Amino acid sequence: MRGMAVIFALAGLVFTGLAAAQSSQDEQILKQGAGGGTEAAPPAVEEDEISSTYSSIGVQKVHAKFDNVKDAINLDIVAYGFRIPTVPWLGVELNIGFTFLPGQIDTSTTTGGGGGGALCGLPGQPPCPPPGNTASSSTDFSATNIGASAVLRSPGTFFVMGKYGYRYLNTSLDELRNDRSGTQYAGGVGYRWNKKGSYVEFGYTKIADKIDALGFSLSYTYGRR
Repeated sequence: MRGMAVIFALAGLVFTGLAAAQSSQDEQILKQGAGGGTEAAPPAVEEDEISSTYSSIGVQKVHAKFDNVKDAINLDIVAYGFRIPTVPWLGVELNIGFTFLPGQIDTSTTTGGGGGGALCGLPGQPPCPPPGNTASSSTDFSATNIGASAVLRSPGTFFVMGKYGYRYLNTSLDELRNDRSGTQYAGGVGYRWNKKGSYVEFGYTKIADKIDALGFSLSYTYGRR
């Protein structure tokens, strides 16, 4: 799938953890000890500790709950994520998602006014959907959303994730023109591959009453806090 090829190409942006460096203060303390100094060594700083700031990039299969609308493929980006230093399993994220592979809309089921269409149900044509369960648009289905969320990720190599926040949605579907702003939530599971907190994650997102998404993402960190 073209969407998968894009995310694997972008996954080259992911940074891996750096090896911990040896502190040069040890040599100074040994010299002081040889000269009779008694000053205690300061505690070493762990170079591979979890990072407070991160970003992620992924793909989502976005589903609109209308019988005549096929799924779209979105790029989903956490532009900025911040873990609270004293409580690293809790943080906030700013994200943006936008469509790069639109979903096709079957316009034959939207003609005729009642959602049944003039052609549906005839020999060689698709069955008629229930009335009121179709959507119309001048273009194929696409959606752009911008949001800010509080996020929980449990400690450990394998973790569970939960998000809740606010989003602004812009979609090509005429039936959702008035659903611009509101809440969104998400849940999922993931795997951390280094101590800085970089992860791969699979999750479900409820974007709006009629739109949800399934996807996965890869994160990268900005180094030590």
